[in-house]
Amino acid sequence: MHAGVNPKVPLNLQTDEDLMWSFNKTLTAHVSGKRLITGHMPRTIPKVTKYFIGLDTGIANNGYLTCLELSTNQTIQADKHGMIHQDQKTALVAS
Repeated sequence: MHAGVNPKVPLNLQTDEDLMWSFNKTLTAHVSGKRLITGHMPRTIPKVTKYFIGLDTGIANNGYLTCLELSTNQTIQADKHGMIHQDQKTALVAS
Protein backbone atom coordinates (compact mmCIF):
# COMPACT_ATOMS: atom_id res chain seq x y z
CA MET A 1 0.00 0.00 0.00
CA HIS A 2 1.09 3.56 -0.51
CA ALA A 3 -0.50 5.53 2.29
CA GLY A 4 -2.45 3.38 4.66
CA VAL A 5 -5.73 1.65 5.16
CA ASN A 6 -9.00 2.24 6.84
CA PRO A 7 -8.40 0.44 10.16
CA LYS A 8 -12.04 -0.65 10.41
CA VAL A 9 -12.30 -2.28 6.95
CA PRO A 10 -10.92 -5.76 6.09
CA LEU A 11 -7.93 -5.64 3.72
CA ASN A 12 -9.79 -7.32 0.86
CA LEU A 13 -12.50 -4.65 1.02
CA GLN A 14 -10.23 -1.58 0.99
CA THR A 15 -10.85 0.82 -1.87
CA ASP A 16 -8.09 2.14 -4.13
CA GLU A 17 -8.66 5.50 -2.44
CA ASP A 18 -8.05 3.92 0.98
CA LEU A 19 -4.81 2.26 -0.14
CA MET A 20 -3.42 5.28 -1.96
CA TRP A 21 -4.46 8.22 0.17
CA SER A 22 -5.84 7.29 3.58
CA PHE A 23 -4.03 7.95 6.81
CA ASN A 24 -4.52 6.18 10.10
CA LYS A 25 -3.47 9.17 12.17
CA THR A 26 -4.17 7.45 15.46
CA LEU A 27 -2.03 4.45 14.44
CA THR A 28 -4.66 2.11 15.80
CA ALA A 29 -4.72 -1.60 15.12
CA HIS A 30 -6.22 -2.82 11.87
CA VAL A 31 -9.20 -5.16 12.30
CA SER A 32 -7.02 -7.97 10.89
CA GLY A 33 -4.48 -7.55 13.69
CA LYS A 34 -1.74 -7.34 11.03
CA ARG A 35 1.10 -4.86 11.29
CA LEU A 36 0.88 -2.32 8.49
CA ILE A 37 3.94 -1.00 6.66
CA THR A 38 3.44 2.27 4.82
CA GLY A 39 5.03 5.33 3.32
CA HIS A 40 3.45 8.62 2.25
CA MET A 41 3.80 10.46 5.57
CA PRO A 42 7.40 11.78 5.77
CA ARG A 43 9.12 11.77 9.15
CA THR A 44 12.70 12.43 10.18
CA ILE A 45 12.99 8.91 11.59
CA PRO A 46 10.91 5.79 10.94
CA LYS A 47 7.80 5.44 13.11
CA VAL A 48 7.21 1.98 14.48
CA THR A 49 4.56 0.76 16.87
CA LYS A 50 3.04 -2.61 17.60
CA TYR A 51 0.58 -2.06 14.72
CA PHE A 52 2.36 0.29 12.32
CA ILE A 53 5.66 0.88 10.52
CA GLY A 54 6.07 4.19 8.67
CA LEU A 55 9.28 4.22 6.62
CA ASP A 56 8.88 7.44 4.64
CA THR A 57 11.82 9.59 5.73
CA GLY A 58 11.46 12.25 3.06
CA ILE A 59 13.67 11.26 0.12
CA ALA A 60 11.52 13.52 -2.07
CA ASN A 61 12.33 16.48 0.19
CA ASN A 62 16.08 16.04 0.72
CA GLY A 63 15.57 13.39 3.39
CA TYR A 64 16.48 9.74 3.11
CA LEU A 65 15.27 6.53 1.56
CA THR A 66 14.93 4.15 4.48
CA CYS A 67 14.94 0.36 4.37
CA LEU A 68 14.20 -1.86 7.34
CA GLU A 69 15.42 -5.39 7.98
CA LEU A 70 12.44 -6.71 9.93
CA SER A 71 14.23 -9.58 11.63
CA THR A 72 16.92 -7.34 13.17
CA ASN A 73 15.26 -3.89 13.28
CA GLN A 74 18.30 -2.53 11.42
CA THR A 75 17.69 0.44 9.17
CA ILE A 76 19.79 1.51 6.23
CA GLN A 77 19.36 4.95 4.75
CA ALA A 78 20.55 6.53 1.53
CA ASP A 79 20.31 10.13 0.40
CA LYS A 80 19.27 11.28 -3.07
CA HIS A 81 22.87 10.87 -4.27
CA GLY A 82 22.98 7.23 -3.19
CA MET A 83 25.29 7.86 -0.27
CA ILE A 84 24.63 5.30 2.46
CA HIS A 85 24.15 6.75 5.90
CA GLN A 86 24.51 5.25 9.32
CA ASP A 87 23.19 1.74 9.59
CA GLN A 88 21.44 2.07 12.87
CA LYS A 89 19.63 -0.19 15.24
CA THR A 90 16.60 1.99 15.32
CA ALA A 91 14.37 2.34 18.33
CA LEU A 92 11.82 0.20 16.59
CA VAL A 93 10.39 -1.29 19.71
CA ALA A 94 6.64 -1.68 19.72
CA SER A 95 5.01 1.11 21.63
